[in-house]
Amino acid sequence: MKYILPTLALLGGMALAQQPGSLFKDPEFQKRFQGSYGFLPDVEPKPNPQDEEETAYFLEVKDLLVADNMTALKAKLLADMQPDVSHAALQFMLGNIYFQEENNAEAAKWYLSAIKKFPSYLRAHKNLGLVYFQQDDIPKAIASLSKAVELGDRSAQTMGLLGACHSREENWMAAESALRQAIVLQPDKKQWTNQLLKVLFDSEQWEAALSIVETQTKETPDDDRLWGMKARALMGLNRTDEALLAFETLRHMGKATAPILETLGAMYMEQEKPNAALSAYAAAAKVSKKLKGSSILRTANLLFGYQYIDQAKSYVRTLTPRVNELTPNEQLELRTLEAKIARVEGNESAAMTILQDIILKDNLNGEARIELAQLYERAAKEAEEETKKAEYYSKAKMFFEQAMQIEDSAALAAQRCGQMYANRTDYVKAVPLLKKAYQLKPRDELDQYIKRVERAARRQEAKEAADKASAPKA
Repeated sequence: MKYILPTLALLGGMALAQQPGSLFKDPEFQKRFQGSYGFLPDVEPKPNPQDEEETAYFLEVKDLLVADNMTALKAKLLADMQPDVSHAALQFMLGNIYFQEENNAEAAKWYLSAIKKFPSYLRAHKNLGLVYFQQDDIPKAIASLSKAVELGDRSAQTMGLLGACHSREENWMAAESALRQAIVLQPDKKQWTNQLLKVLFDSEQWEAALSIVETQTKETPDDDRLWGMKARALMGLNRTDEALLAFETLRHMGKATAPILETLGAMYMEQEKPNAALSAYAAAAKVSKKLKGSSILRTANLLFGYQYIDQAKSYVRTLTPRVNELTPNEQLELRTLEAKIARVEGNESAAMTILQDIILKDNLNGEARIELAQLYERAAKEAEEETKKAEYYSKAKMFFEQAMQIEDSAALAAQRCGQMYANRTDYVKAVPLLKKAYQLKPRDELDQYIKRVERAARRQEAKEAADKASAPKA
């Protein structure tokens, strides 16, 4: 399937996963972090009970922690701290204080110092991973968090954050494995499931993503976010009809955004259902707070390009009340399309009036000049009087030549002018124009056409030479 809009635009506004950084604002995380000032056996350093001075110092620290007097604790630690001598647990505490103050550089410094003194310091490795994540140094975050896991940390928060880090690095298998472990540990934590869904979507594991989304949709059928993800997964599986149904469900719920409606229109176009496509495109324009010119023009030209003239005309008509939302250039592009529609409908006079008005407003509009030239070429073909034919062909040539002087339209103008001469069997004049068009914009099909016209031109020149040779001398 070839849809116009990318996945992210399609899901516009439907965040697949909570940002991992929000973990640090989670009350549960903060509660656990507060508890990290204590000690764990085996993998973390403890005070020496035989050292009375050290034991007394830790009791003072404990009293400040119990009183939640972090200002006094920080001052005491900084006054007494000797990196090469002080206990690793005290350095870890200082790192925690800086971490809570969002001073990541200092936090990392003290975590690293604690790890240097006690290499298997589990929570120092874990918290260092959190610091690196906040500093957006994902490879280092992965290394530190992985070390914490190796030392025995199997908490949902560590596994979830490790999964998010692997996702950032597009290590899909590792990300999925870590996040699934986080879900096992905290099945009610939606953040991990949402992050897993993001991994599955980003790695295009459509079946796995659809399985999770469908389960959630059954539980909360009114969640429009889930219907959008379901549609996206179904599109990835090329289950077009089911994807259309999911999008239409969103539309019925009144939750379909402009990008979703545009995607819906594109899907109907592929199914050759122009009226359904028009309905979706018109709805997209209606829900847009401000018309987006590139999207509007792409849609209008798409309908016209598929030769759905009535639908293109109807779509342009629905935009008329809001046309001032477009830039002046976008308005002129839309007017050019109106002229094309009028031409196709056989209303040449209306088309000419529109195009002449466009040229007056935009002297460098080559597209309008090409369209006007083609209208005069058609008028010349249909004219019965030779004087009228000559007049119309002369005007067509003039507008083609003007368009050739404009960079954006030079290639197409040269090609169309060359084709006009070829259609009049004036192949000799056609060849240099077609070659100019190819030089400006090379294309295989144009190259093949030029070769055919060149052969016709050589035959024409040969015939003219033969006729001249056989003509009686005066």
